Amino acid sequence: MENTATYLEKQSLALKVIKINKYGQKEYKNMLQLQQVNPDHCNLVRLIEHFQIKNAHCLVYEKLDQSMSDFMRANKLRRLQLSEIRAIAQQMLVSLQTLESLKIVHSDIKPDNIMLVNQKSHPFKVKLIDFGLALKKSKMRTGLNLQNERYRAFEVIMGLPLDGGVDMWGLACCLAYFYIGKHLFDGDNIRDHLGKLLSFMGEPDDDLIQSAFFKEKFFKKLETDSRKTWVFKQNSGLISSKKFISLLKEMLQMDKEKRIKPSEALNHNFITMNHLSEFRKTTYVRKAEKIMDPFKPQSKEVSSLKRSPLSYTDKTRSSDEKLHSLDKSCGTNEANSRKSYIALSESVLDKKPSSSFLCDGTQKVHLKRDCSRPRTPPPARGGAPKSPRTGRVE
Repeated sequence: MENTATYLEKQSLALKVIKINKYGQKEYKNMLQLQQVNPDHCNLVRLIEHFQIKNAHCLVYEKLDQSMSDFMRANKLRRLQLSEIRAIAQQMLVSLQTLESLKIVHSDIKPDNIMLVNQKSHPFKVKLIDFGLALKKSKMRTGLNLQNERYRAFEVIMGLPLDGGVDMWGLACCLAYFYIGKHLFDGDNIRDHLGKLLSFMGEPDDDLIQSAFFKEKFFKKLETDSRKTWVFKQNSGLISSKKFISLLKEMLQMDKEKRIKPSEALNHNFITMNHLSEFRKTTYVRKAEKIMDPFKPQSKEVSSLKRSPLSYTDKTRSSDEKLHSLDKSCGTNEANSRKSYIALSESVLDKKPSSSFLCDGTQKVHLKRDCSRPRTPPPARGGAPKSPRTGRVE
């Protein structure tokens, strides 16, 4: 008690108040067991004192700076440098090694429970806190619902035997969060979470799935080539994500000869959505099809049509034939209004002027100015041209 009084005189403290229940009593017992080691050397939060007031447990802890979760948000989820992540990883691994020696499993490792001691005086010096959900290794049973969903280990999801490995999994997810600035497996639900986990890590061995308690909840058994195998029950969104990654890989082939061509990419499953045929009734596919409807490719006949350039065979058609066709389509009045255009076209074709074809297949005709006619000078800035003899406006 004398050491506690001395500590109280020199330091600010943090008070945690918990209702008297099994969780409050459990955290206090866990912290008493952790007093067997030096919390500063093992990077664990230090318990100063414990007492009860009415119906509440009061745990007095050393005051720390801020959690890594708050630190990341304060820095707008800026990614940490690998040198900073290495320091955090080393300290947390020492903590896990200590817990392993005491046969304790934290079971709730996440950025909120990794706290900076004092970022100004000791940058990235961290400690592990919150042992309210910690368990003795001998009391871990298959099927226990542990850990935050974003940091939940594969064995917890699948109902496999549990041990201290769940803490290592949680720490790995934390380190990834510090490095990329977002959760590594950020699913909308536990199935989506597992799907992203499998797309990142690959599917496990059949023997591991076979021994899982919740295997039929997430996997289905298929028989191929006289062999039974477990396949993840994928949803339409996950399948589309895989096809999108597949397309990107083919577009980013470093060997340009192996790189996918536009015609091939247009027939890729990600674009055609052929891989979603069994999910036609789902909301995701209906929405995707509605978005893609205006951009569906035209038929081959329409897409193969090209505008042919003007040819001199048009000269064989008489003016009467052209006017007759105009009469049918546009009426007599409009046909008469185009007589001058047809006459000009025939005169141009008779002279065979130099011409070139544009990129869309149309012909660009270069008309030559008749140099026999004198060029009329432009009017003066003041208005009409003046007479060179009298200087008056004519």
